[in-house]
Amino acid sequence: MATAVVTGAGSGIGRCIASLLLEKGFGVIAADLHTEGAPEGSIPFQCDLSSMEGVDSLFAFAEKEFEHIDLFFANAGFPYYEKLREPDWEHIACIFNINTVSPIYSYERYLKHLEGSHGGFVVTCSAMGRTAMPGFALYSASKRALDGFRDALRYEKPENVTITFAYPVSTDTGFFLHRSTIGMDKPFPVQTPEHVAKRIVAAAIKGKASVSPSRLYSFASVLFKVLPPVKWTYRRYYANKLDRRYP
Repeated sequence: MATAVVTGAGSGIGRCIASLLLEKGFGVIAADLHTEGAPEGSIPFQCDLSSMEGVDSLFAFAEKEFEHIDLFFANAGFPYYEKLREPDWEHIACIFNINTVSPIYSYERYLKHLEGSHGGFVVTCSAMGRTAMPGFALYSASKRALDGFRDALRYEKPENVTITFAYPVSTDTGFFLHRSTIGMDKPFPVQTPEHVAKRIVAAAIKGKASVSPSRLYSFASVLFKVLPPVKWTYRRYYANKLDRRYP
């Protein structure tokens, strides 16, 4: 039986990824800070993945349950919607620990687990890691750092591991409202977590290097490069919204 570990599997994209893998016959460990929403049939594991101890405990648990982890999905993460004003080191560290440090450290732990055997490592990055948005400076920075990690890693990774990076746009899960103190309109475009998860799982099984679940975003990325004023107008529109919400 093929096996997988999915982080952030208590809700949203992670939960949908875990459910799809279960349908395909995988044994699945669903890791999250809150596991009440883990899909039926998965093996829930509660842990704080923003710390080294949390990631280490997940691997220790997974290696007791599974002899080999075929796929590891580093999906856990969250955003802030805000204007940066007051200096707050812990606030910055909080988002980078879960969005950036945890996936990178998980990759190192996964290589150690594989010991030369084949496996697939999958990271939920973000379209905002490539196209930053007003109100999400820290989130975009944390995901852009991951994108830079991927850019170099593809030239130095060992042959036994495939790396898949996913770049979803915002999903209709309340994800972008989770850490917001002022409320916000949903960014455009928005996709369902089921659609995003389906594209990510398909790419992971095929060992694709990257996947952008939104065709509209893929088109927009090209358009932004060819016609920069379109990108500036798009960002200015959301900057004006932020100014109204956060004067």
